[in-house]
Amino acid sequence: MDTAPVFLSEDAIHELHEEQIVQFGGTRGIRDPDGLSAAISSPLHTFCYQPAVTLFDLAADYAFHISMSQAFLDGNKRTGLHAALTFLGVNGFDVEIDEQALYESIMRLHKGSDQRAALAATLRAGANIVPD
Repeated sequence: MDTAPVFLSEDAIHELHEEQIVQFGGTRGIRDPDGLSAAISSPLHTFCYQPAVTLFDLAADYAFHISMSQAFLDGNKRTGLHAALTFLGVNGFDVEIDEQALYESIMRLHKGSDQRAALAATLRAGANIVPD
């Protein structure tokens, strides 16, 4: 990757979580603030230590780590997936994938039957570059 991507802040992740709770319901609140901080910083660490990483790999990192951290009281998988899509959006990609396919992909990732690379491939397959 030639230039550093725009990473999501912890405040942005909290906003994404709130959007998911408002839209789909669930319990507000955070169970593990340190776990959330670690999950949110993981894509940056991946970027720093894996030179061949793609934006889609980093997006999958957001989805995986936020989902698996279970830092929020509710909506962790939804927030992780929303963070992945938002990350791609702020870095110039619009992802158009059937909602059911996204749901199934994040569930497989969360259950451990898929690796992050599979989610990255799913995101890449539905990505379109957003014109300037």
